[in-house]
Amino acid sequence: MSVVFRPVPELRYLAEPGRTLLIDTRNGRVEHLEYPEAAIWDMVTRGYHHRRIATLLQTIAHVTAAHADQLIADLFDRLARTQMVSKERGR
Repeated sequence: MSVVFRPVPELRYLAEPGRTLLIDTRNGRVEHLEYPEAAIWDMVTRGYHHRRIATLLQTIAHVTAAHADQLIADLFDRLARTQMVSKERGR
């Protein structure tokens, strides 16, 4: 089983050039995502799977496969701690 991260229903986001703001409407908390985190979030909202995001990150951010995986994991672990996303079991 894999882990799937899903934004909580109360989460809104605003994409700006080079960054994305995540706003939790339950408590007003705002997370600022700079590049490459903003790019990861954009790909997630477009429905890209983890492997495709990691592959694209290798190209656009010039990082290794392991580093791309770590960037993705770090972002979603942080967002899970702030309860902006929930962890669910994937297929």
